[in-house]
Amino acid sequence: MVTRNSRYAWMTLGGLLCLFGLAMACKLRDGNRAMARSAPLVPVAGETSEPPRAMPSIGSALPDLSPPKFEIPPTPDVTPAAAVLPNTPTPPVTGSASQPILIPAGGVPPSAPPLGINPPVPSPLPGVADLTPPPSPVIPAPVPPPPPVTPPSAPVAPPAPNAPGEPPLAPTPGPVMMYKVTRVGETFKTLARKMLGTAERWSDIHKLNPTLPADVTLITGATVRLPSDACITEEGEALRALPTLRPRTVPKARAVLPLTGTFSLTLDDAKGLTLPRAIQQQFGMCDTVLVSPGSDRCLWITNQAHLDRLQAKLDKSPARESDVRGFKRLYYAQTVKCPVKEGRVQITEKLAQFADLGAEVVLVGIDDHFEVWDAARWKKYTQTKKAIMTEE
Repeated sequence: MVTRNSRYAWMTLGGLLCLFGLAMACKLRDGNRAMARSAPLVPVAGETSEPPRAMPSIGSALPDLSPPKFEIPPTPDVTPAAAVLPNTPTPPVTGSASQPILIPAGGVPPSAPPLGINPPVPSPLPGVADLTPPPSPVIPAPVPPPPPVTPPSAPVAPPAPNAPGEPPLAPTPGPVMMYKVTRVGETFKTLARKMLGTAERWSDIHKLNPTLPADVTLITGATVRLPSDACITEEGEALRALPTLRPRTVPKARAVLPLTGTFSLTLDDAKGLTLPRAIQQQFGMCDTVLVSPGSDRCLWITNQAHLDRLQAKLDKSPARESDVRGFKRLYYAQTVKCPVKEGRVQITEKLAQFADLGAEVVLVGIDDHFEVWDAARWKKYTQTKKAIMTEE
């Protein structure tokens, strides 16, 4: 392809050839004049003698070589060099024996001139080179790179309006959030107030759940879709008020009757004691009794129910706390649990020696326990007490 630079190169080459031809023509003219002056005129036979004609001047035949005044059009298109300088022969010089000099309009295209230098503008006259001095080189300004071209997005068709009586269409699919209803009585408005900040956005939730009516009351465990900007808070178990305490119906404890009566019993050689049925009934037919050393060198026999009564009396006792504490230490430390098998209680040898029990014993009821006395000692104790009371 012929570029603009190649066109300017061709025009420059044509101009140089024209100047070269013009210089050669001037030299030939001067040489012809010198030869004409030195050589005599010899008439040729057959020719009429005519006065010699003056040789026309080459300079008179040449046009005015002053550069024409014209404006360079701003268009980048340039007429090819072949059109500006037509391939026409130069008229021969009169009186010259040499062949006419031809100025070619073209040749081998040179290499393109460097960028930024404007080539000379061709002369409008054919066959004459333009003698206008070349303009100063122009340095082109840096051209910014073209901005990236973003392909236009495809237009989105607006959704068709809903027909009357139909649920609203869901918006364009996008990020949504799934929420599981945990409270009873939730509606779109209550969800919008909690999750979206205002109840007026309930329609946004309705559009994401078009199968549900607008005034539906959601059941617990139902899953609904919420907009992506919903703020879902993890709700723990709802706080509940403490219930009112009501007095429970407690069955009245069976009244524990005091242990009463005096019973004469026999202690066998194995220190076994058979309790009469009356005593077993007062103990509530229990299968375990508590035997401990008592005061006045006797033994105490009681059960758990009567021991609780004894504990209550000790707590309410006006005695000093240190005395009560000392009593409890000795009592619980020396108490022995003895099983009751068919009404028979086995007394340990240590306890029998403490009370100096013989074969005959007496059981005396003292409110919350029975006292086990040796029969002879019990008789002596009662006579002494009667004598004291009589003297008083």
